[in-house]
Amino acid sequence: MIKAFEVGIENLGIGLILKPDGLSPAFSGRILPNIEANTDYMEKCQIMLFSKLRNPDGSNDHIETPNKNGNKYPTDLVVFATNGETTLGHACFALAKTMNQVAKNECFEDWKYGKPLFISKGVVSQQNTLPLSHYLLNEECITVIKRIYENCDTKDEFMSNEYKDGILETIFGNVNAGNEVVTGMIDELFDEL
Repeated sequence: MIKAFEVGIENLGIGLILKPDGLSPAFSGRILPNIEANTDYMEKCQIMLFSKLRNPDGSNDHIETPNKNGNKYPTDLVVFATNGETTLGHACFALAKTMNQVAKNECFEDWKYGKPLFISKGVVSQQNTLPLSHYLLNEECITVIKRIYENCDTKDEFMSNEYKDGILETIFGNVNAGNEVVTGMIDELFDEL
């Protein structure tokens, strides 16, 4: 299943690809790389990027959840950028439909016991909207900043952006936490993202 979450940024949200229990990571085989390699799929589903879920312990690492056999797996994550063309719920539905299509036609060899069925759980309401940095690694947050905000292409440009504090508050939930990430990042890395 795909559960979508709002992150407090207009026309932007994330989706987690989970088992029907709504907690455990789902196996998606080669589906996501096939979608990522196809511009038409990416545009149809309003996808900005794919990643893995960040560990909520505050580290800048992906979380890996153990299954019943003790093997650990990351949770696949998608960042939707709807650009006002559709809703987050519709983008989530389009991704589920596309994943089913790709599983059936392009990745059918990945499953020994029949093809999987991916469904859209829709947008999950939360009491408190969590910032994007709750889900993405610091570097991925910088990538999103550079893609959706103007005058943020280089670290110098971003640091002199008059809206910098508002952007950091929106992405990281806290200006100081965002400043620590940006100032602690090597200029060349920021510029390459």
